[in-house]
Amino acid sequence: MCTQNGDWAIISSIREVWELKLEKKNAYGLSGFFRSMRFRAVVIVMFVGCCVGALFFAASALFVRQRGISIRNDSMQDSVTKISEKLARNVYTVTYAQQPDITRELEFAASYYRGRVTVTDANLNVIFDSYSLEYDKYIISSEAIAALRGNSSITADASENMNEIVAPIYETTVTATQNAAQNPPRQVLGVIIVNYSVEDIYDLT
Repeated sequence: MCTQNGDWAIISSIREVWELKLEKKNAYGLSGFFRSMRFRAVVIVMFVGCCVGALFFAASALFVRQRGISIRNDSMQDSVTKISEKLARNVYTVTYAQQPDITRELEFAASYYRGRVTVTDANLNVIFDSYSLEYDKYIISSEAIAALRGNSSITADASENMNEIVAPIYETTVTATQNAAQNPPRQVLGVIIVNYSVEDIYDLT
């Protein structure tokens, strides 16, 4: 009987200890878990992971945006070169009003790129403006003056999501009897200024 009583005493003690642990666990519950090192470690790992993910996303978006703008600039430069060559063959050899096809092409370019196209003569007097605001006015800017000297430029206006190309319009005729070393510098007939939107690229990134 004593042995049985002793066994029951041990069992009762174990039960009391277990019940006490359950009471403590129920008493502290989630609050105890939130104060544990395991929970803190999980929070730190999640925070670091979110920061790394956010930085990676921002870097990826910036790369895609810069790449998209670079491709748009290259495309615009090609378009400006082609338009300039057509302008040199037509606009500066005959009366401008007799070239409706050139006018339509310039207006289409302005509409397609959601921007503005302006063309000047060698005196920087505006002979075409897709906004019809600057006819017979003079454009005095460092970029336009540099273009008269044969220098192209691309500038960006991040606040408006617009870029601008300012490029010279060269004559296209070269004396056939002269070799390349004897050819004088080509004459600059005017300047073309193209403002175009890059807002769609920003929207994608």
